[in-house]
Amino acid sequence: MTVTFNAGQFGVEDVPGRTFMWFINKVTERTNGRLKFRFVGSFALTKPGEEITALQKGLADVGNTCVVYHPTRLYINNNFPRIVPFAITAFEPATRIMYKVYYEGDTAKILSEEYAKHGLKFLMITVDDSYVIESKTPITKLDDLKGVKIACLGGQAKWLTTAGATVAGMPVGDRPTALQTGVVQASATPFEISFPFKLYEFAPYMVQTGWGAVTGNPISWNMEKFNKLPADIQGIVIDTAKEAFLQNAIITEDWYSGALAAAKAAKQIINPEFSQADKLKWAEMLGEPVVDWVKDAEKQGITGADTVVAKYIELTKAEGHKFPRDWKVK
Repeated sequence: MTVTFNAGQFGVEDVPGRTFMWFINKVTERTNGRLKFRFVGSFALTKPGEEITALQKGLADVGNTCVVYHPTRLYINNNFPRIVPFAITAFEPATRIMYKVYYEGDTAKILSEEYAKHGLKFLMITVDDSYVIESKTPITKLDDLKGVKIACLGGQAKWLTTAGATVAGMPVGDRPTALQTGVVQASATPFEISFPFKLYEFAPYMVQTGWGAVTGNPISWNMEKFNKLPADIQGIVIDTAKEAFLQNAIITEDWYSGALAAAKAAKQIINPEFSQADKLKWAEMLGEPVVDWVKDAEKQGITGADTVVAKYIELTKAEGHKFPRDWKVK
């Protein structure tokens, strides 16, 4: 049996694409070739925001449903790490935290049910690196953001607005042209997401935000089609997806230093994170973003957002991470 895997915007050499291929190859191997995959990526099947519909309509059997392109349908999955400012940035501890949130206790059910409502079987999600800001002019401190027009998706867009920036929501694939034509002056996104589009060629300055690692690109399966797979193959797929969740951290770490070197070779100047003083100042400016997000979920009749984000904050603290300030949930 051969199924179609839609990778969305990513090719096999991009970080999410490498994780997808690791999953695909392992499943094919472990099923002794009973299940094979036709990988389709680099926008060949879907544009941003079309991924869920493609799975629902059977254009693909399994694939990526990038959470930032589905902020309402995947409200909790998209937002819970993006609404807690200045969390863990290191891949390994961030992955451990996310793994527990996604596969253990009540939060596992809450997150998977958000996919099930759309007829999808959730399998795994990549943990992406903390956002970087790539810009036409240097940004090294909080005050430098004032008046800058920045392309950004996700809950962090509000943080930039609070800092005095103007935010333009646009897919990362549109940003090279937007930077060249002056539509925006900067872009905020995980570096592993911007790198395939070579934003470093158009934005010669980068600063690490220190916002924290985020959820990125899930593998989910058309539920009806998944349920038709033989039981033993279903088990292999589920177990391998959990392994891929953890493997993604290794893949990302291996890729990152080489990618930074490539950006530096292209003359991009890479600055360290914002200072602790700026982080503290910024955190105070933000008010209570977690409380606001939970209230918004409740207004929409979305249950479980508070449980998920509280667990995420609890596990982050248990890893020894110190936030610049305590974030309330309610």
